[in-house]
Amino acid sequence: VSLPGETLYSHVTGLSSVELHPEMHATQVVKAVPLEKYEVWIRFADGTEGVADLGDFAGRGDFLAWDRPGVWEGLRILYDTLAWGSDDPDKTLDLCPEMLYSRVSGISREEMETPGFAKAALQRLQSH
Repeated sequence: VSLPGETLYSHVTGLSSVELHPEMHATQVVKAVPLEKYEVWIRFADGTEGVADLGDFAGRGDFLAWDRPGVWEGLRILYDTLAWGSDDPDKTLDLCPEMLYSRVSGISREEMETPGFAKAALQRLQSH
């Protein structure tokens, strides 16, 4: 069986793609539960978890959709972030995973762009 280099390396070392590239995957949403309106409990790939208050988006532009019956509760994970609404990507309401991570962790988006963030994300992942 021929495997691409990274897949082979992952297979041999037992490291997941998140562990191989924490800087790319730390902010990936892996689990989410809608709570009261505009609050969501989220777990990220690096193990960080908590509640994000999204109330500041409510009632504005496309986010008015959250007030329609069943939309807020229809929260799902699409690719690496939270999404609501249609399965049509052009009609889906979603949020930037880095913004969500920042709200839950308190780490700024600027801090996420530093090399130290990836190392810290990997350490968090390995401690879980």
